[in-house]
Amino acid sequence: MSYSSDDEERFRIACDAARIMVYEIDAVRGRAKFIHGLEALLGYELEKELHGEGWWFSRIHHEDLPSVLEQLRYSRIRGKDYSIQYRVRHKNGEYIVVEDSGRSIMDQRGRLLRSVGSVVNITQRKQAADALRQSEQRYHEFAAELERMVEQRTAQLRNLAAELTHAEERERKRLAQSIHDDLQQLLVGAKFCADTLAGAVQTEALKETARQLNAMLKEAIESARSLTFELSPPILHEIGLVKAIQHLARRMESKHGLTVGVRADERAEPLPEEIRILLFQCTRELLFNVVKHAHVKAAEVEVLRSEAGEVQVTVSDAGTGFDPGRIEEKSSEGGFGLFSIRGRLGLTGGRLEIESAPGAGTRCTIIVPDALIRLRGNPPGE
Repeated sequence: MSYSSDDEERFRIACDAARIMVYEIDAVRGRAKFIHGLEALLGYELEKELHGEGWWFSRIHHEDLPSVLEQLRYSRIRGKDYSIQYRVRHKNGEYIVVEDSGRSIMDQRGRLLRSVGSVVNITQRKQAADALRQSEQRYHEFAAELERMVEQRTAQLRNLAAELTHAEERERKRLAQSIHDDLQQLLVGAKFCADTLAGAVQTEALKETARQLNAMLKEAIESARSLTFELSPPILHEIGLVKAIQHLARRMESKHGLTVGVRADERAEPLPEEIRILLFQCTRELLFNVVKHAHVKAAEVEVLRSEAGEVQVTVSDAGTGFDPGRIEEKSSEGGFGLFSIRGRLGLTGGRLEIESAPGAGTRCTIIVPDALIRLRGNPPGE
C-alpha cells in the first residue's frame, strides 16, 4: 500500500495534534528511525535515522532503564505488543513521563525483523493520577482517623452511660435502704402503737378509729415495701436477672392484673451488673407500656442467648399495637417510653427492635451484643 504526500501530511498533523512521536527499529540493520515528533517530544532536532538505539536508551532514567530493557527483550523474543511507562530526559534537562507502545514484527522463523511504535507524553496525566492517589490516600487516612475518633467517643459515651447506670442504681439503693431502715420501721412502730391503742380504748367509736388507723398503717407499710422493690429490687443483685423478671411478673399480676408468662434460658444471664440493671429496667418499662396502652390482660417475656452470643429479652402482647414510626414523635401511645429505651440502649451499645402494627399486637426485643457483655464482664462460661 502506497501513501501520497497528502496522506503523509495528514499523518504528521494527526501526530502533532496528539503529541505523538513515531519510531521504527530495524533489527536486521541495527538502525533506529524517528519518523515524526521527536522535536515536539524531547526538543531535539535530529535526523530521521540514527545508528542504534543507544541514544534513546541513554536518555531514559537510570531507575527505569532495567525494566524497560527487560520488557522490550520479552516482546522481541515472543513477538508481542508492548506498552511501557517510564521517564525520559528532555533537552532542557527535565524528565517527562512517557508511554511507549509498539509491536515487534517477526519473520516466519520467529526472528525479529523490526519494531514499530509510538511514544506519548503522559506527564500531566501521571501527575493527575498521582495527585488523585495522594488525595485518596489522605481521604482514607482522614476516614480512618475519623473512625478512630468516633470509636473513641463511642467508647467514652458507653463508659459514661455505664457510670450513669451505676450512679442511678446507687442512689436507688440508698433511697430504698433509707425507706426500709427509717420510714418502714417508723410505720411498723406506729402500727404496733395503733394495735396497742385499739386494745386499750373502751368506746366503740374509738375502736373503729383505731382499726381504720391500723389498716391505713398496714397499707402504708405495704406501699413502702413496694416502693423499696420498685427502686432497687434486692433479688436483682442477689440472684440475677431471670429471677428478678420472674418476681416482677408476679408483682405485675398482683398490682396491675397483668398475667406475665416468663420463658428464660439460664445461659442468657448477663454477667455485668450494669447490664442486668439496664435490662431489668427496660423490661419493666415495656411491661408498664403493656398495662397502659395494649388493653390486654396477658403478656409474654422471653430471655435467651442467641447463636451469635447476644442476650435478648423479648416482651410481646396481642394488644392494640401501634405504628413504630411514631416512636420518634414521642407519641401518646407509649412512644416516649420506647424512645427512651432505644436511646439508653444505644448509648451502651445495645438496641431495641420493634414489631408492631395497629390491631396486630406488639413485640419488642432488647438486644445486648456479646462483645458488650465480654467488655463489661467475663466471657460466658467462665
